[in-house]
Amino acid sequence: MVDNDGDHPIPDSFWYEESTVRALGTLDIAGVLGRIALLPGWNQGRLAQKLGYSRPTINKILNRSRPLHVREVVEFATALRIPRYLVGFTDEGVVRSSREVNGDDLRWESIKSSTAEFSAVERKHGGIALTRPLARKVKALEVRVRDSRDMRTVAAFGELAALAGYTFYDSQEFRQADYYYSLALQAAHESGNATLVGQVRALLSMKSTWLENGRQGSAHCCAALESGLPIPPSVRAVLFGRQARAEALRGNGSKVERLLESSQDARAQSSATESVVAYWSDLEFYGNSGIAYKELGRNDLAERNLADAIAIAGASDSRDQVLYLGMLCRLYIKQDRREEAIDLAQRCISPALSSARADRQLTLFLRKTTHWNVPAMAEFRPRVKAAITRPRPVG
Repeated sequence: MVDNDGDHPIPDSFWYEESTVRALGTLDIAGVLGRIALLPGWNQGRLAQKLGYSRPTINKILNRSRPLHVREVVEFATALRIPRYLVGFTDEGVVRSSREVNGDDLRWESIKSSTAEFSAVERKHGGIALTRPLARKVKALEVRVRDSRDMRTVAAFGELAALAGYTFYDSQEFRQADYYYSLALQAAHESGNATLVGQVRALLSMKSTWLENGRQGSAHCCAALESGLPIPPSVRAVLFGRQARAEALRGNGSKVERLLESSQDARAQSSATESVVAYWSDLEFYGNSGIAYKELGRNDLAERNLADAIAIAGASDSRDQVLYLGMLCRLYIKQDRREEAIDLAQRCISPALSSARADRQLTLFLRKTTHWNVPAMAEFRPRVKAAITRPRPVG
């Protein structure tokens, strides 16, 4: 939230609402300011005070009778703390379009920095609001990266493209996801980055299992694990876990057990230098194990592992936490553990999260509890429906 705004700061979720994201994407700052003026505790006078302009000037800006200079757009964005990736700002605050890519943007450090920033936001808020900003970024770099002889730059571009694919997957735009995943996989092989090869294959496997294509999901993992590339243990652990989820869809219980054992062994081999990736390996391990056991009907093991995944996922991992909360919630529904299921569903409602998968968890909760005619559900159902139908951020 914006600091120093008294009792009515601008909510983080405001920047990810559909109309706000669209306005920022076209630099319609007047439109954004108009929406801010309608927020609780805000008006034209407060906007004028916050931005250092007179009220008549703010009124002209809102009425679009006074154009804004680029410098003013930068100043407004800084004063209101608008997430800069939503408007195409550099660290220095200069507006950048997809046709205005300077030489510094092609440095691998710069690309990795952009990926890290987008990734942090995606983990907390989900991917829907980031699809178009990421697509613009990838498009702006793609042609120039093809001509680059620096393999670190090619690999960094692959990581960015993989994240773009992931956000489109999160938005359920699977054709677009495939396009960016293919760019990422090509960059991974061209750069010889074995870690990235494994990561992209794991992402492709996740998409396949989400679409209930267990055979394809398993094949993607095998392609990486049997490639002969030096994929690090933490990524191998993820691949084994994803393959276990895919095989669970196919009902291969004994193979699931073997794959989860292999995932556990790979986790144990992860070195201390892989601390960040190992964290995701732990989260992935318990999450994949829980989902696989749930598919196989091993409810005790499913509950234990999903609970561990939920405990590991922190406040900055809203998207993953909601996914595992939804999975465990449906397990409780199946067991008619109503109070526990409702409690988990309440935790799934996150105004700051823009993920189609989170909405699906809530939709499934409603679908599978239609027979629960209890007072608690009569009060809770409208909240769930409101959370699903609220304006969703888009890129």
